[in-house]
Formats: sequence, structure tokens, C-alpha cells
Amino acid sequence: MLESEKILRFEIITEIRKKVPTCFTSNGQFIGSSVTKNNANELKEVITKNNIDKVIIEDITLGYLFRNNFLTQNFKDQVNLVLDFFYKG
Repeated sequence: MLESEKILRFEIITEIRKKVPTCFTSNGQFIGSSVTKNNANELKEVITKNNIDKVIIEDITLGYLFRNNFLTQNFKDQVNLVLDFFYKG
């Protein structure tokens, strides 16, 4: 991978990291409103277009949930919802 490709990839992942929180409601629910669903659809386009690996999205999602104290009993369900949304269908 060329240096310029690495930089572009880093920038794309940084953009995704900034957009993931917009796909959750204030109580940590993935796609809990029409706004968060629109945001998730836009993010899905970025993920698909740039062939972002599932492990990266899982890591970003877990980090977001952890930093915002959303690692409750159902956090695995939330992560699975995220991965299913972005990588299935």
C-alpha cells in the first residue's frame, strides 16, 4: 500500500469514527430514530464504497459504546445490529 493510500485510508476511518455516534440515540440505541437511520444509511455508503473491514467497524462501535458508558447488558446486541446493518442485506 502506498503512503498516499495509507493516508487516505486513515482519513476515511477517521471520518467513520466521527459519524458512528450520529447513528445512535442519546441513550445508546442504534438507529433509534429516523435521523439516526438516515445517518446510518449515509455511513453505510462510505463503508461499502471504501471496503472497510468489519473488524474496524466493530472496534469503532465498541469504543464509542465504552466511552459513553453504554456497555450495558445488551451492548453485544447493539454491536450485532450495527454489523448486520452495515454488512448484510
